[in-house]
Amino acid sequence: MERLRAGYRLIAFLLLTVVMLTVFCLGLPFCLPSKKRRASWKHWIISHWASVIARLLGLRMNIVGTLPDAPFFLVCNHLSYVDILPFWKHLKTTFIAKSEIKGWPFFGQASQLLGIIFINRNNRNDLSRVNKVVRETMESQEGVILFPEGTSSKGQQVLPFNSSLFYYPAMQNLPVYYASISYNINGDTNREAWKDICWWGDMDFMSHFWGLLKIKSWTTTVHFGKETILNKNRKSLARTLHQQITESFIPTYKKK
Repeated sequence: MERLRAGYRLIAFLLLTVVMLTVFCLGLPFCLPSKKRRASWKHWIISHWASVIARLLGLRMNIVGTLPDAPFFLVCNHLSYVDILPFWKHLKTTFIAKSEIKGWPFFGQASQLLGIIFINRNNRNDLSRVNKVVRETMESQEGVILFPEGTSSKGQQVLPFNSSLFYYPAMQNLPVYYASISYNINGDTNREAWKDICWWGDMDFMSHFWGLLKIKSWTTTVHFGKETILNKNRKSLARTLHQQITESFIPTYKKK
């Protein structure tokens, strides 16, 4: 039964994603030369795609707090590649992601087409380029979401933040929004969210995704902070945001 569910979902996921990308590309000529119009079209498509994909995968979304209006700069802990779904469904936003994703089959090409901001974490000089793209993105009335842990985790705790990624909001004295995300699996005691939903360490992507497709029903909780954080010192900004996110974070994995 689980294999049939996963097979159906995989085929439907690929077909729906291809249709979404095709419709997006067909609509682009009608948006030129306006960057804001292009952004609005992109996020209208993405929002509907995320909503349909969430239902297909059996994902329920629990949103706590007030959603920020674009443009905004928001930081969040990072647990899995599916973290993007609740944000893309509810917000007009894009993400800062590691450059390695560009090399993923299918997903890499789709991410580039949809305007994901990639950063080379092994090249500190790439920060200046990324900061320029972030500024241009926000000027187009889009939000930008950063996962400052630099990697995803199994959800035992919020990992330390990379303070260098806070250079842009600190330099601009920009109010920073924050949120925490967590997962749980509904009604299946044989599965655990920390290994079946969270994607971390040296887990193989395709085998993990296949396993996630087998899950009948699961829930994500996204808890948005009550206020924005301002600080011109990037290290202090990173520490404050880490503390705030940790306070609202619901651990996915607990030591027994």
